[in-house]
Amino acid sequence: MTRRIIVILGLALAVGATASQGEWRMRIHKGAAVEEHAVAEVDSLTFYDDLMVYIPAGNVRMGQTNIAEPVHDFYVEGFWIDRYEVSNAKYKEFIDAGGYSTQAWWNSVGWAWRVANNITLPYYWNDATYHGGGIPGNEVFPVNGVSWWEADAYCRWAGKRLPTEAEWEKAAKGGCETHGDPGQCDASDTPLFPWGEGISGPRANYWPSGDRYESNGWTTPVGYYDGSNQGGYQTIDSPSPYGLYDVAGNVHEWCSTKCADYPYNSNDGRENPPVTYNECCRVLRGGSWIDVSGLLLCAIRNYNIPDIRDHGEVGFRCARTD
Repeated sequence: MTRRIIVILGLALAVGATASQGEWRMRIHKGAAVEEHAVAEVDSLTFYDDLMVYIPAGNVRMGQTNIAEPVHDFYVEGFWIDRYEVSNAKYKEFIDAGGYSTQAWWNSVGWAWRVANNITLPYYWNDATYHGGGIPGNEVFPVNGVSWWEADAYCRWAGKRLPTEAEWEKAAKGGCETHGDPGQCDASDTPLFPWGEGISGPRANYWPSGDRYESNGWTTPVGYYDGSNQGGYQTIDSPSPYGLYDVAGNVHEWCSTKCADYPYNSNDGRENPPVTYNECCRVLRGGSWIDVSGLLLCAIRNYNIPDIRDHGEVGFRCARTD
C-alpha cells in the first residue's frame, strides 16, 4: 500500500492505493468520524472557508445558445472567490481603515475621479431605500451604490481583486468537471441557473420573488437563500456548484473585464484597467432584485461605465490568485 497524507485547512485526507489492485481510495478524517471513497467515484473536491471558495483550474463552457454567443470553452486557472457578496459590514471595515483617503488602494485614474468628485461613501450609504450600510441594522445586506472604482479599491485593500468575467462565470455555473462527464465539456455544462434548471421565488432575490424585503429595502441579506426559514419565508438552499451564494439575483456584481464580444480572450486588452474614469464599459453579472427571473441566467451579460454608482442594485465580490 502506498499512502499519501494531505492536510488542507485542517482537513486530513488519507489517499492510498493497493499495489495488487491499483485502485486509489480516499479517507476523510473529521474527529473520530472517517469517510472512505474510491477516488474514481469523486468528480471534484471543493475547499472553502466561511469567506472564500477555491475554484479548481479547468475549462468552463462560456455563453449559451441564443443568449451569449458563440458558446465556447475557456481554460481558467485555479483561484479563490468570495463565497458571499461583499456586505455592508465588510465594506465599513474598508471605510474605517481610511479606504476613501488612502491613495495606495486605488487605481490612479480611479483616485483622480474620487478626488474630483469628492467621493467619500457609497451612493446610498445613509439611505434606507436600499439598506444603506450607514444605518444600524443593515450590516448583513450587500453593499450597493458602488462604482467599479470603489469595488476595485476595496478588493485591493483586502488583498484581492475583482474576478474576471471568465472566473465569475465558472464560479457561478460550475466548470466542466461539475456536470455530466467530468472529463470533457458538453451540453450539460451550460445550466440556466447556478443550481440547475428552473427558478422559483425561494431560490433568489429577483422581481417579483415574494421575499419579505420587496418594497422594504429590496436587497436580501447575503447568503439568504440557504434553506433556512427567514421570518416565516422558507428559502431553498441555492448555492452554485462550488458553494457560492447570491450569484443569481440580489445585486449585480462588477467584474474586472471590459465588455467585448465573445469568445472571451484574456489577452486581447479586455482585462486592461480603464484609461479614463468613464470609459465604456465594465462587465456586470448575475442579475439583481430589480430584474425578472430571465435576467438571472448564468450566461446573461450586462455592463455599465465604471463611474456609475447611483444604482441600488450594483455590488460585487472579490477574488484572488495564490
